[in-house]
Amino acid sequence: MKIAHIIKSLNPGGVETWLKDLAAVSKDELHYVLHNNETSFYEDEVLRSGVVIKKISMLKGMFVFSYQLYRYFKDQKFDVVHSHINLASGWILFIALVAGTNVRVAHCHNDKRSEYKRHNFPRKFYYASMKCFVHLFANCKISVSENCSSSMFFNQKETVLILPCGLDFAAKGKVYSRSDFGISNNDIVLMHVGRFVPQKNHAFLIDLMILLKKFDNFKLFLIGEGDDFDTVKANADENDLSNIFFLGIRDDVKDLMNSVVDFLLLPSHFEGLGLVAIESQSNNVYTLVSDNVPHAVKISSFIDFLSVNDPLVWKNHLLNLVSHNAHIAAKKLDFDNSNFSIEKNAKKLTEIYQAREREL
Repeated sequence: MKIAHIIKSLNPGGVETWLKDLAAVSKDELHYVLHNNETSFYEDEVLRSGVVIKKISMLKGMFVFSYQLYRYFKDQKFDVVHSHINLASGWILFIALVAGTNVRVAHCHNDKRSEYKRHNFPRKFYYASMKCFVHLFANCKISVSENCSSSMFFNQKETVLILPCGLDFAAKGKVYSRSDFGISNNDIVLMHVGRFVPQKNHAFLIDLMILLKKFDNFKLFLIGEGDDFDTVKANADENDLSNIFFLGIRDDVKDLMNSVVDFLLLPSHFEGLGLVAIESQSNNVYTLVSDNVPHAVKISSFIDFLSVNDPLVWKNHLLNLVSHNAHIAAKKLDFDNSNFSIEKNAKKLTEIYQAREREL
């Protein structure tokens, strides 16, 4: 099948990492349509997998963008257009319908309902309109979890397919020592992976590290970039938090988990699923997540769900776990990540496309 995936960019994120891994195993002809002209972190790797990357910028305005997207859909004659850009997918799939694409997929990756509530009336009207567009023009609806489905779709559980994104669990094979990061074997290494955006709640992590500051052996690796990076970095500097390491965007997260990391922290305000929590458990890293994260990420006994109302709760819980060597015991415990393998995921996705095509 010939499939177009629509995404803003291929910089590291849950959806983008999934698309990168999907490119390596899919037997379909894949086109990744980006509406950002900048070079993305995963581009070279995706191109090596045989994917066609098409960039259609929105800088010239919505009309030009829409026309160029229509021409691309029309000329390429895709079997499937699969959109990953939240409620804006409604407009993308309207264009796909006009261009004659049969299978039009809207994929919900995040639960943004709490965020939508804080916006003004014009934005709320836009969201409501786009949700109607999704309802009208998507003839295949997928969500990564039941929790986030209502964020993008009307309550139609019978028509929304639940498909968690898959992952390539193989590490790149890099082996790090703690001395590579200027830390000792006695240190407790915490890690957070995610964009520097309000959703990921970096402010909470700063507050937590302030509480842990008097314990010299707690270190925090922050991996990612984003609009809030400067604010978070300034906050860390103002509080003299030398126990925080800003490591930027990396392609060796699994290797860090295998070699150095003791705990993965994910205090998000909301998540569609929270793939990094599945990734951490698959690497036998004890995982602490917000109670806003869907429980579908639990694939082991070494994950705990905690409220993000008070960082003191996380501090005390961490101290208790460390005192019982829970992070060391996790390295030897079993887990079942088979439902999240990228190979199984790719096969299921193709089956969904083919089933929808037969129904039309």
